[in-house]
Amino acid sequence: IDPETARRIAGTATSWTRILTHPETGCRLSMGRVTHDPPADMRRYLQARDQTCQGIGCNRRASLSEIDHTRAWNTGGPTDVDNLVHLCKSCHRLKHQSSFTTSQGPGGALTWTTPSGKTYTSAPTNTDPASYDPTSNDPASYDNRPANPIDPAPAPSPVRPSASVPRLGVDDPPPF
Repeated sequence: IDPETARRIAGTATSWTRILTHPETGCRLSMGRVTHDPPADMRRYLQARDQTCQGIGCNRRASLSEIDHTRAWNTGGPTDVDNLVHLCKSCHRLKHQSSFTTSQGPGGALTWTTPSGKTYTSAPTNTDPASYDPTSNDPASYDNRPANPIDPAPAPSPVRPSASVPRLGVDDPPPF
């Protein structure tokens, strides 16, 4: 629009709503605190980014999972792609009904902290927002690089026959 029209609209507006969009695709990346539920283009973006549940070791498809606010919306968490992640029902329940905690890093990487303080990080399959086209429903159009977990779960330790009581150590797999 021309500058004169922009000034007229801005001068008569009673309020402003900030909405962050991707500069190339126009996909909404942040709705701030305006709404709890992400709009359809943001849901498609998150599904293209995550592709699977972001629980440690979980590989349930994102299309069968729920979108969760890492920092709860009712405690001030915004509805934006840096605070939203796909979790299947089981992992969603684990997050909210146990002593596990989560924090989300850049690009959607989700770090789980166990009640004993150990951390495990899962990274989404696609972290390049420029590869997402909100008008396409073709998964082949997404950036399909293989996932590179930031902190993969360690392999289980071999069990010694003489050990009568198993001990949890650094080399144990996550308890979920």
